[in-house]
Amino acid sequence: VRQWTSTAQPYRIEGLVPGSYRLHEDLSPVGYLIAGDVTFEMGSSGVVQKVVMKDEPVTKASLPKAHDPIAKVLPVLGFVGFLACLLVLAGCIKKRYR
Repeated sequence: VRQWTSTAQPYRIEGLVPGSYRLHEDLSPVGYLIAGDVTFEMGSSGVVQKVVMKDEPVTKASLPKAHDPIAKVLPVLGFVGFLACLLVLAGCIKKRYR
């Protein structure tokens, strides 16, 4: 398993033995969707291959639709997070003024 942070320069992997490989992205830049996995084969010829993984920008079309279950959960999670922040802030203020 190799990990790296992408830059403007291509990332080169050398010394792969012949077989099937999967390129997976865990985190995408802000404003972009996580790319789907890319599977590729490394043949015995050792020929250089170009494998491309591209993140798509987040667009209005890529946001959850109203009928999507996640669209109903996101506002609730946001509100719960907001309440948690208020409780932490109230606790800090209370400790400070004792």
